Amino acid sequence: MLDTYKKYFRFLVKYRGMFVLFVLMLTVLGVINAINPYFYKLFVEALPEKNYQTILNILILYVGVNLLETGIDVIVYLLGDAVILRAARDVRERVFKKIQDLDFAYHMTNSSGSLISVLKRGDLAYFGMFHELNGLYRILVHLILMLVMFGAINGQIAWLMGASFVISAIASKYLLAYNLTTRKAFNKQEDNVSAVIVDNLINYETVKYFGKEVKEQRRLSKAFVLWIKTLWGFANSFRLIDIVIGLISAAGLWVVLHRTFTLYMSDVIQFSDFILILGFVTSF
Repeated sequence: MLDTYKKYFRFLVKYRGMFVLFVLMLTVLGVINAINPYFYKLFVEALPEKNYQTILNILILYVGVNLLETGIDVIVYLLGDAVILRAARDVRERVFKKIQDLDFAYHMTNSSGSLISVLKRGDLAYFGMFHELNGLYRILVHLILMLVMFGAINGQIAWLMGASFVISAIASKYLLAYNLTTRKAFNKQEDNVSAVIVDNLINYETVKYFGKEVKEQRRLSKAFVLWIKTLWGFANSFRLIDIVIGLISAAGLWVVLHRTFTLYMSDVIQFSDFILILGFVTSF
């Protein structure tokens, strides 16, 4: 897995300046997005005082931060596209060169259809990996800021939230390993289906000349049997992730909010702190 990430980042850091700027802006975006619940605390503290100017200042700041978030979000996507489009082009050129460097025997013993399927899947995977890792990075920024905020209010809340995240991360490790196993099994069958379809099109004249249309249709139908089976396994692995992570998240939410409620009833924290914590855990 580490080797995969090294290969992935090798093409991105080729455009180091733009990539670093992209990461910096993504970090700023993550921070701005994460601090929104803090405004709930400010509003709760200011509204009972009925100080028009104070409330108006908070409102202006809140709207301004949201406008800033929108602008930075656009910039982040522009920078990200500028990096990933160039990197994806470089990846395709490198893969194409690799295929050209392979000997004739390799191409004779491998289906053109399966190779095309692998190439297409590789293109989609590179873009998908880029966006998924960006999302995970924003979650990490959100988590760090949230733990800092919770620690400033009460250390117990920060530890409980951190423990919930660690348990989710450990469970995710095994769930993703299972997901990858089912994905590999499905990819193999997807390549087989693509091989039948593409090879049939490449040899279309031969198939028509010898009247093998029915035989080719049966080949495709047979290939789809395992394709459907492995696709169900792959799809159900996501349902398993949803169930397990959902249960862990719900348990963590209960523990954190119950402890927060207990601290509030004991006058350890203020009502505005309770709203802040509630805002963070429901937006995470």
